[in-house]
Amino acid sequence: MTKYFTFARYAQEYFAGDNDEKKEEVLSIVGQNLTYEDRKLLFESMKYLTPIVQKYPNLKAQYFRVGTYKKQRGEKLIADIISAWYAVVSEVRTPIASSINL
Repeated sequence: MTKYFTFARYAQEYFAGDNDEKKEEVLSIVGQNLTYEDRKLLFESMKYLTPIVQKYPNLKAQYFRVGTYKKQRGEKLIADIISAWYAVVSEVRTPIASSINL
């Protein structure tokens, strides 16, 4: 579980850094079928990330809408959004955890 959170916390930094091995690890976890075309790195996201890609826009919109509600109702809505995110995390947790080899 620690590896999962370490990856989530540092993936962007690993990819932006100078260590090519760390960049390769990040790409191997999130993508497949890597190609380099017109000075762009293209890849397909791993299938187990599909629930996040599909559900993120709606959950993000819900989160930003909560700011317009009164405090008590907003806290309840935030709790609901957190529960929805836990459901998404549960869908992808096992495949990601088994693929992380940091």
